[in-house]
Amino acid sequence: MDHEGNRGVKNSEGSRSGAEINSQQNPSNSTQNQNNKKQKQSASTSSPTPPSRMIRILTVNIDGHSKAKWTYLCNLFCFKNLDIIIMTEHHLSSTFRPVEIVESGWSIQQVAGVQKRQSRQHEYRGGVAILTRDEAGLHVEQT
Repeated sequence: MDHEGNRGVKNSEGSRSGAEINSQQNPSNSTQNQNNKKQKQSASTSSPTPPSRMIRILTVNIDGHSKAKWTYLCNLFCFKNLDIIIMTEHHLSSTFRPVEIVESGWSIQQVAGVQKRQSRQHEYRGGVAILTRDEAGLHVEQT
């Protein structure tokens, strides 16, 4: 490259050699470069970039959901800035919606773990829940 950023090496007569000569003598390369520039320009003017924002997520192994544990989470320093909470090991059925979560302005999508054995069939093991803050405007779709 010379001081102008051009490829190729000048020979004693001041003409260029190498890759620059090929691109100057080959009109298809020139046309291709112009097409690339047009595509870049049209891509930048075709549609505006959608707005983006940071999403804050907390992942927590809750080891059995309770109102006391939800209160503890609500008192965490980072809680007011959260958009999503991923709760594992909640031990809830897939249809149960804890009142304290819903009344706090959160939507909950969950998958239950397996039911416990005979004596505790109304209780579940494991489970994963995705909580989204209602005001964040996020939508979770289970597929």
